[in-house]
Amino acid sequence: VPEFPDGPPVIPGDYTMTIRYKQAKQSVPVVVLRDPRQERSDADLTAWDNAVVPIGTARETVVDLVLQLRTLRNDVDAVMARRERDRKAKLSPHDLVPEEPVKDPLAESWSALSTKLGERERRLWEPPDTKGIQDEQELLSQVTVSDWSMGSQYKAPSPTILARLESVKQKTQAAVAE
Repeated sequence: VPEFPDGPPVIPGDYTMTIRYKQAKQSVPVVVLRDPRQERSDADLTAWDNAVVPIGTARETVVDLVLQLRTLRNDVDAVMARRERDRKAKLSPHDLVPEEPVKDPLAESWSALSTKLGERERRLWEPPDTKGIQDEQELLSQVTVSDWSMGSQYKAPSPTILARLESVKQKTQAAVAE
């Protein structure tokens, strides 16, 4: 019999279980009792739970930031592409196409901003199409390593893991502030 056949343990205590379906909602109080087969103390399980929840929050935050950056880049890319199509549509067949591109301050600004957004995104995660060996120093990898560290055990985290979790928490807060 697997130690945790249905997922991670639930901390013993009083809970409210709520089920929602469309407009209907039903809540019922639930008391979770300690599993007598469980060798870990309630304190270890609580410490583990208190460490795991912030990891999930950090992961969600990093993913949200990546999605926001990608959405911003895609939206502005679409605007710039439309702007270029409109510019070309205004040219008559008799207009000469200059050998050198016309300087466009807005396009230059967008190109510089797009580069900065790409750099920021790569500090958060390595996109799947990244070539070569990844250094895994971006924030999402650090969150994942913390998650793996906690997922491999169901006891109180070690001081090393707690230090890693604190580092991830601070880096996530800094990424949000940026």
